[in-house]
Amino acid sequence: MKIAYIFHPGRLQRFEEASSGNAASEFFYGALELRARGHDVSCYELGDFVGKATVDQLFLGLIYKAGLMPPKAFPLLFQQIMRLVPVLQPYDIVIGTESGIAFALAATRLYKKWRGSLVGLHCGFLHHYQSKINIYLTSLLFAQMYSFLFGEMEKPLIQQRYKVLDEAVGVNLFGVDTKFWRPDDQPNQNHHYVLAVGNDFQRDYNLLIEVARLINIRIKVITERNIPADIPSNVELIRGSYRNAGLSDRQLRELYQKALLTVIPLKSSLQPSGQSVALQSMACGTPVLITKTEGLWDHHYLKDMENIVFVYSNTLEEWAETIVRMAADTELLRRLGRAALQYVSVYGKIEQYADRLEQRCLTLPRMRSTC
Repeated sequence: MKIAYIFHPGRLQRFEEASSGNAASEFFYGALELRARGHDVSCYELGDFVGKATVDQLFLGLIYKAGLMPPKAFPLLFQQIMRLVPVLQPYDIVIGTESGIAFALAATRLYKKWRGSLVGLHCGFLHHYQSKINIYLTSLLFAQMYSFLFGEMEKPLIQQRYKVLDEAVGVNLFGVDTKFWRPDDQPNQNHHYVLAVGNDFQRDYNLLIEVARLINIRIKVITERNIPADIPSNVELIRGSYRNAGLSDRQLRELYQKALLTVIPLKSSLQPSGQSVALQSMACGTPVLITKTEGLWDHHYLKDMENIVFVYSNTLEEWAETIVRMAADTELLRRLGRAALQYVSVYGKIEQYADRLEQRCLTLPRMRSTC
């Protein structure tokens, strides 16, 4: 198959590192794994496709400004997608790696500027308000693609709200690069800190900062999110993301490996927030403490106090008490770390994600454009 992946700017700067094993491969969503299996895979960043807007692009921008397009499908995105469309004509499958990208590609397909087979990867857009007409128009775009979700709980709501047929949407649980994320070669060298990582808006860092005031344990927070200025002295803020090369994957791996545990405080949500961070930490053999939300990606094989630890009430007291208790129990941390590593090896590898994506792409009809 000829497959094209479409990314937002900033992702491909680590492509060569990931190809050589010097960075993790999971945020290319199976591109490297499918290429290794012999598929013709190309990756594009939208930042490379800018310029003066055409009449078509301005029209799509007006539709967005009128509130008639899906969340995340902003005007500049349409302009970039329209410029990219001629490049996509030879591909059997095009993969939109985020909801906004997928919807913009679907709009060009609906608008008959392109007729290729489209796979959209979706996460988190259900939190945005949509009017009835907006929901109707979004349903038209869903009909132009096959949709993959990262968690189980979003699927029934998406099907109900947007009238998406069961054969047009599936769940593909995320997986991480377990060749890269792995335990330390020199175990038991923990630096006695708790780690928090992540940039999505479901992270409850305000809660974590207040928890830090109640405990005498160091906490390292890695995020690009805004954090309260008056952080306590036991909190260290490290700025880092895929768009910021200041923190390498190797450095992040070492931080996971040396941490006592990784904490993921979340707001209530259907979105499978914390999924990648949890799997990365677990693959390094470091236990995870996470808020039990409705959007937890796996309700079947993640077991409280067996391979993960859940916080249920999400109160300051529960978080503080659980962190202190876990940090003081070396045997508990060791047992949870072993079970976490086992969970990822069975259910959380990027190769498994690529397997399911490949199988779906092989069943999609090939509809090369004749425009």
